[in-house]
Amino acid sequence: MSKRPAEGSDDRKQRVGRPRKEDEQKEAVRWSERSVECMFELRYKTLADRFDRCKNTQATKEAYITLACELSLQMVTPFDASQVQNKLHDLRKKWTSPKHKATGNGDLVKTKPQYYDILNDYWGSKEGLSRTSLLSTDVVALETNDDNPDRACDEQNVLERPNDDIVMSSQYFSRKPAQSRKMTSSALSQVDALLSDLKAVGSGLEAIGASIKSGSSGQSDQTAALASAMERQSAAFEAQALQLKEQSMQTKELIQILLARESRES
Repeated sequence: MSKRPAEGSDDRKQRVGRPRKEDEQKEAVRWSERSVECMFELRYKTLADRFDRCKNTQATKEAYITLACELSLQMVTPFDASQVQNKLHDLRKKWTSPKHKATGNGDLVKTKPQYYDILNDYWGSKEGLSRTSLLSTDVVALETNDDNPDRACDEQNVLERPNDDIVMSSQYFSRKPAQSRKMTSSALSQVDALLSDLKAVGSGLEAIGASIKSGSSGQSDQTAALASAMERQSAAFEAQALQLKEQSMQTKELIQILLARESRES
């Protein structure tokens, strides 16, 4: 007579640990051909210059956060930076190391990865990632180092520091709007401090210029030119301060829109 497995058996634990179908369907719906194409267009066209200017990890984080925000607005679905980075890394891995399939005569050929047309449009012309290399009968998979232009920023953050990369981005789409507002307030405080410093510098330059102008009537043309240059520099500082403040307010408004949209959908 066979015994029934105990309630706490490994078999039941294994069933409990399997991913739910709802989660799999949600992920499949999130990454459709349209969302992948939109992500690539934002990464390699709309925001290409911003990613090219990334010189450190923090700049790369902010670039991916911006990409995720834009993607969320266009797709009307919340995405965070970690999801975008992981998807790009997964697609690049499938592009550079495609699966092999045996043909009728025993040869091994590389199969086309999912979203092949999109990947070919953006990666097919890169050295080492051409269509000929991808579909050749060579069994040796392409090295991931062939994608040097993006590997430094994209893969490094996903593979080496995955937890650090998603800390800031996940808060934008979390269900804790208070934390996001706190981060926004902190960022605005730093901006206000910088604006104050710029205004102080501008005021100092104006005072120096006025002092030089009020000097003796026999001042040289060189002194007058110096005073004029100081005034122009002061005006430039004020213009930069106003531009920085406008950018800060636009960022704040974007965050508030995303938080409000997530609150309505929850």
